[in-house]
Amino acid sequence: MAVVGVRHARADCTDSDVGCMLQEEARALFAAGRFDDAAAKFKASIAAQPSARAYLGYAQAVEALGKPAFGYEMILEAQRLSDQEVRSTPDDVDVQGRAERIKYKVAELRAKIAVTRLLLPPSVSPDQLLSVHRKDEGDLIDPLNHTIAVAASSQAMTATLRDGRVIEFTATIAAGDEGPTLIPVPAPVAAANPVSQPTVIQVRHDEGDSRWIPKGLVGLGAIGLGIGVWAVIDTYSKRQDAYDAGCNADFSKCVGNKAVGIAQDAYDRGNLATGLLVGGTLLLGVGVVWLLSTSGDGDESTSSTKTAWRFAPTIGHGHAGLSLDHRF
Repeated sequence: MAVVGVRHARADCTDSDVGCMLQEEARALFAAGRFDDAAAKFKASIAAQPSARAYLGYAQAVEALGKPAFGYEMILEAQRLSDQEVRSTPDDVDVQGRAERIKYKVAELRAKIAVTRLLLPPSVSPDQLLSVHRKDEGDLIDPLNHTIAVAASSQAMTATLRDGRVIEFTATIAAGDEGPTLIPVPAPVAAANPVSQPTVIQVRHDEGDSRWIPKGLVGLGAIGLGIGVWAVIDTYSKRQDAYDAGCNADFSKCVGNKAVGIAQDAYDRGNLATGLLVGGTLLLGVGVVWLLSTSGDGDESTSSTKTAWRFAPTIGHGHAGLSLDHRF
């Protein structure tokens, strides 16, 4: 493959014309088959001084590297700048000759590549798409709003979403053709429905029944709380005994069997205190709620209205709690 569109000799480049000098170096590298180095030099030339000549050389270099779609995009940019040159200097022979070579190269590459328009599933917002790129190339600019050149038959591509997901897909359009390519973003997983019915504690009674049951629950709860408080005090006492016997603060180390036994007693008494406090609070709470539900209703022996208090969990997406339902 020969480089076309670069005919100026090195002697035509002045010391201050960095773009021209880089193009001459790229031309020599291309002729030597060093396409990677040639592409890097042409790219540097474009950064220093964008020109139709530089873009033409760059397009040929990346095509030689097996990136015809990227080469096609570069030759289109070369054509845009060449059209400006022709309008500015219509009588320049070099400009006219380069314009013809670029025109030929555009037609040649278009026959080798395909064109596609990227689409997202209807359930996916375009705002969720962060970037798209062809394999081993940089990100495409505004990929959803214009057609994109791709390698014929099979072009590996990668899409990155804002939530961090990376979607790999392939555009399969025949050479010279144009068609759509769907980015296969999986549908979001639906959140689980909140639990609506499970009941943890339910108290139902006839107001005509005796109130001795809720009063008994209140009494038992109070007793449980009282014993629990005593167990707490005793736990602290036994913990102090364990410290004095040679145990550390969390009982992970105790010196001697006696110290270990005292620490175990303190641990057991702590568990007992916890159970009594929780159980007493629960019994007391149920009894009080039951009593409140029947207070102020007149003669207990003549009423038959059904009353219920229900404690139920509420679990949903990102939250959990406990609800209290009073039904008459």
